[in-house]
Amino acid sequence: MSSDSAPDAATTAADSAATPALDFTTIALSLHESALILLGIKADANGMQTDLDGARYQIDMLGVLAEKTKGNLTEDEDRLLRTVLYELRVAYTERVR
Repeated sequence: MSSDSAPDAATTAADSAATPALDFTTIALSLHESALILLGIKADANGMQTDLDGARYQIDMLGVLAEKTKGNLTEDEDRLLRTVLYELRVAYTERVR
């Protein structure tokens, strides 16, 4: 096997550093950020956008996640989930008024 076909240690380490760990916090924060973008609170690569139906879907997914993981999260995970859900629900309500 030639050394050209196998990734070197530096490439593997750089790839690992660029990709966040896939854990509960990463998933919750990813959905949170998507909802913020769709609510028009945070810009994405294309600038500001608003899609309230899409935002509501992201918020509902976080709600289902909270419901299905109740009692199985660490204290920090539970606090994070409750905090982002509250923040997003308030922001959504303010925008649909």
